[in-house]
Amino acid sequence: MARQEAHALAFHLNGGDPGILAGPDAAGCVLDAATAAPQGHIPYWGQAGNFVLDHHGMKVRIDLDGVFGIGATALPFPGFAAHVVDRDAPFLSDTGFRSFLGFHMPLTPGLSVETYVRTAIAHQIKTDLKGRLVRVARRAVE
Repeated sequence: MARQEAHALAFHLNGGDPGILAGPDAAGCVLDAATAAPQGHIPYWGQAGNFVLDHHGMKVRIDLDGVFGIGATALPFPGFAAHVVDRDAPFLSDTGFRSFLGFHMPLTPGLSVETYVRTAIAHQIKTDLKGRLVRVARRAVE
């Protein structure tokens, strides 16, 4: 419900123009930036955020979508991107980047953003990587 209300507000503030995310001055982009979590802090649900997470010794920079992210009105959970922090350490992708758009899990009361992100990363490592992190390829860092 809050997602639809946020989009309706952005649409209204954008003068009825559906391009609420058409550029940095568009209403949705302004609202997203104004309500984002402080840099380095784990956001609340609905906030965009950028923070570093230590996942069992692997440092991961997370860019989490807020209420205006891709699929925010259709998907139950926000998308996020995982970026390598230490290019010399094993990571969850040989490119140093992994998108988590559309990851879903059971809706659980009290589920935190941090738990959601950690669960998605653990699932990626367990299933796609068969439990083993990989080295970031040199071509991906140059």
